[in-house]
Amino acid sequence: MPSAIERQTAEMLAALDAKDPYTRLHSERVGMLMGRFAAAMSLPLPQAKEMTIAGLLHDTGKLDTPNELLEKISQGEPFENDAQKEEMKRHVEAARIAHIDLPATVRLAIRHHHEKWDGSGYPDGLAGTDIPPTARMLAVCDVYDAISAERPQRKALASRKAAAALRKLEGSKLDPKLTEVFIRKVAEPGANISLLERLLRFFSSQRTSK
Repeated sequence: MPSAIERQTAEMLAALDAKDPYTRLHSERVGMLMGRFAAAMSLPLPQAKEMTIAGLLHDTGKLDTPNELLEKISQGEPFENDAQKEEMKRHVEAARIAHIDLPATVRLAIRHHHEKWDGSGYPDGLAGTDIPPTARMLAVCDVYDAISAERPQRKALASRKAAAALRKLEGSKLDPKLTEVFIRKVAEPGANISLLERLLRFFSSQRTSK
């Protein structure tokens, strides 16, 4: 039987699907990548589950983002001004998941998944190992999906090409060691599938059954 956190996560994903299907699908993919990343790191199953949940919920703050900005993201269009950029940055705030009894590691990962290794990210400008480890892993998965996923203006990027693009961000935007682990064990064709696929199938079934 699904736990309370699993049910609440499914509800949040359903709300995302109603507002912006692109963000819902992106969240599912990032959740799957986080689960596989955890398996690649040989993390204990409870921690791997937390990472998967963080991936699934990392963009739920976009429920409060204006639709026109979400449309720009899904279409790959640039923001028109700094005000739009600042509005988008607010999606890392935790108000939308305040009612879910999430572990601190999950909340920190969601808040800090846009921090950059060189300190140029947001919301707190953290750098290097000051960024929580799970947030650094989430950043790699988030960027990889943004690079590789199909969008209206481009076809999906082959995994090897996406990995090459990811490698260019090592040491500047992304944790270099974690990025290398991801490229070798998650992004490459034939990477091991996480034991958490069952959990992800549950979340997907909640969307298709509505």
